[in-house]
Amino acid sequence: MDLLRLGRLAEPYIAPPGLRELRELVRHRAKLVALRSGLKAQVHAVLAKEGLRVPETNLFGAQGRSFLASAGLGGAYRWRVP
Repeated sequence: MDLLRLGRLAEPYIAPPGLRELRELVRHRAKLVALRSGLKAQVHAVLAKEGLRVPETNLFGAQGRSFLASAGLGGAYRWRVP
């Protein structure tokens, strides 16, 4: 109460609408990137469980996708890795 009375209470800052919108977009993009990273990690985990060594440096590029299509994944793993 004394801070308010003495005029030493900091004023709140509310960002302008344009900046708030940009921040929202950045937060949404960060969530999407985290989701993508998690899904890629799951694919790598499935391949490790099946004992498959990934010969490609980029598993999600053109050559890596052809490797995934030809990989002999069994049962439920085939559904997890399209």
